[in-house]
Amino acid sequence: MFPNLFHISLTDEGLIALSVRSSENRSDEFFFAKEDIVPALDDDPTDDEWSGSEVFQLKRKRTRGSIRIKSQGHWVHWTVRRQDIEILNAHLKAACEEAEDGLERPEAVVIHSDFKKTSSQNMLSQEDLLREMRTMLREELRKCILALEAPSVLRKEAKQEELLQHPSVTKPADTFIPSDLAQGLEGTVSVQGSEHKSVSALEAAKKLKEIKK
Repeated sequence: MFPNLFHISLTDEGLIALSVRSSENRSDEFFFAKEDIVPALDDDPTDDEWSGSEVFQLKRKRTRGSIRIKSQGHWVHWTVRRQDIEILNAHLKAACEEAEDGLERPEAVVIHSDFKKTSSQNMLSQEDLLREMRTMLREELRKCILALEAPSVLRKEAKQEELLQHPSVTKPADTFIPSDLAQGLEGTVSVQGSEHKSVSALEAAKKLKEIKK
């Protein structure tokens, strides 16, 4: 069923079809010529009088509005919010701009009353609705977890890629030997006593040899 109280459309013949939702499961559809609607448009909200034709009339008040349609020799009357009447008036003006002139209004009224069956078939049970909600919540939670984990995973992958491209090499520790290590060193050199003894024996042998000559 259409969501608003009134629904307006044009027929193939150029007539204005006005559907009024009389209950949750029923709407009544009336047909009008362009000339039936135009006199009721832009009704004066201060005169508290009906404006319109012999078959269609509107009346505005400060907070309320009324519509009445003559069907099968008697008036069918609805009282609604002023806002609903303003919306109806605007839609009727738009329809009149496209409707054909000089058409004869039919007396037929079409009653639609099969909305209850259709809506019950399309309506989800409470259990199905809860199941759908749980599925949606789980999906949203999964997306949030992935969004939180993504930065750390990317950083880890980037670190691994960097290590592969630039592997670390351990260099041996250098031993530093200063070039002026020997500067400023002082000490004495000692000669073993055996060396002095060898020199003295050699000189004695030379002297003995000279004496024998």
